Amino acid sequence: MAAQETRAADRRQGRNFGRRLAVLAFVTAAVAPLGVPAGFIWAAITPRVAVIVTGHGAADVINPETKAFIAADGWFCVIGVIGGLIVGVAGYLMAVRRNGAVAAAGLILGGLAASLVEWWIGASIGHSSFRGALLVSHQGAVLHAPLVLRAHAALVFWPLTTALVVGVAELLSGQRHRSPPDHALPSTTQHAGAAPPPAESY
Repeated sequence: MAAQETRAADRRQGRNFGRRLAVLAFVTAAVAPLGVPAGFIWAAITPRVAVIVTGHGAADVINPETKAFIAADGWFCVIGVIGGLIVGVAGYLMAVRRNGAVAAAGLILGGLAASLVEWWIGASIGHSSFRGALLVSHQGAVLHAPLVLRAHAALVFWPLTTALVVGVAELLSGQRHRSPPDHALPSTTQHAGAAPPPAESY
């Protein structure tokens, strides 16, 4: 009898583990593709670095003090924060409240994957045409280089923002559902052995 109960408990644990793994994979896979539109947005709004062709297949930055590199990193962070806010709020309402911590982990992993996809998409746009133009352009021609993400720490802005949103939502939810402390009611029972109050004489 004890062996049957043990096997039944093992089967339940296996099913629970499989369900948690499926939730983790599903949530991660649902969030990661959001990096595709994010990458196109990053490429569309970020200014490009101007370079001058110095030889066959070679170029130098025209203005070494250009702020275009900083703008590329900054816009990547901004898009990551916005994406993290959207994923955090929607993911909490749709997945975390129902599936708990495993769904939150999926949102965070999906946010990191979305950042990587955004980086790859944004850096790939115009890369082939730039390499081709660099090979056929004459010396002194001005071209615009594809996007480069220099601050790799910007990749964590999306998952970090998601984690913060989910954490704050869980904190607020816990405070909202916490019952207020019971107030002590005045006791009307007399202690055992206590003398009754003296009767009033008229």
